Amino acid sequence: MARHPEEECPHCGERFRAGRSSCPHCGADKETGWLSAEDQMLAEVELPDPEPTEKERARIAADARRERHRARADMVARRPLIIRTRPLAALLLLLLLLAFALWRAFS
Repeated sequence: MARHPEEECPHCGERFRAGRSSCPHCGADKETGWLSAEDQMLAEVELPDPEPTEKERARIAADARRERHRARADMVARRPLIIRTRPLAALLLLLLLLAFALWRAFS
């Protein structure tokens, strides 16, 4: 049985099949460069996000206000029609009762 030619990873030293684009052991590849152990360690460090500027804070606040307004509008739109028109119905009923009372008073 013929063995496939192997090459050695310049980063970790493990052997793998020749022709691969990256090392299956450490993930180093030819396209991004074979990182040294120190560079690999630095690449894995997660740095905190920088503080947003005043302009970014204002944009974030405006986006949040817009989203709250949109959520409120969606909530109102999903209400049944009878609930959305309840104040108008109450006013019409009051006017009808007033008209009936005036009609009875003057007839």
